[in-house]
Amino acid sequence: MGTLKGATLGLVLLTTATALGHEPKPAQSDEIMSFRYDRIELISQFLRAVYPELAEAEGILKLDAVFPHSGDINFIFRRCRVGSGVPGGRISGQEALASQIPSCATQLSAGGQPFFYANMSLQADKDRPISWFNVKGSFVADAELQAVRDRFKDRVYSDEFKDKQRYWTEADALKALRSKNPRYDPDHKKEFLATLSTDAIEKVTDCKLRTDSARFEVRRGSSLPPRLEWVLDGDAPATQTSRQAACWASFEPFSGHLTAMGGFTTRE
Repeated sequence: MGTLKGATLGLVLLTTATALGHEPKPAQSDEIMSFRYDRIELISQFLRAVYPELAEAEGILKLDAVFPHSGDINFIFRRCRVGSGVPGGRISGQEALASQIPSCATQLSAGGQPFFYANMSLQADKDRPISWFNVKGSFVADAELQAVRDRFKDRVYSDEFKDKQRYWTEADALKALRSKNPRYDPDHKKEFLATLSTDAIEKVTDCKLRTDSARFEVRRGSSLPPRLEWVLDGDAPATQTSRQAACWASFEPFSGHLTAMGGFTTRE
């Protein structure tokens, strides 16, 4: 418990507590995966590089993994105030904050959407350790984006039919998004790119994102609500055990946070 600054120790303690509840077993393949790097340190480096704001957030981080052979890891961060929850002395100026953030004593078994929930799949290649990453939670504006998507849940996509009761268009989706006042809608590409730490992302993932590939996408399925996000393509150079690969990353438009990465799985 505590802030995520210097998160390695906290991750080690919480991972140990979680992993002891499982029987360690190899990944689902004939070959047992052998990791030649510290996975806990890698996760800590990734969080600090990609989400520096989390370093100042106080709360509980739970990491769920099976060691020593699995590369699939889930971690949940619930924002809360460290302490028993029993009223006591407070530093001047903290009363307002305390009224907004619950005590960690009430969050150990809390349900509902967490502040930060991530899935990560690691592979043995220490030079390209991440094969994919996905994050949800209020930190990445899930509620705001879902509110936009819910407007279209009973309609299907079509740029041909004009019946607004049954169909939606890209223009409809973008209008609904803009009504929520996102910081980085399609008209604010320059501002969005100015927030990206592509060098920091490359250092921990080996994916060099190309800013000239940035585009805002209204991802759609014929019967699914739209997904609205910034997408960048990138390149991961060849390593001793992996071929050169294409990689990509997506970012939400409200705060510009990374929501997913992939494309690291091409191998010799």
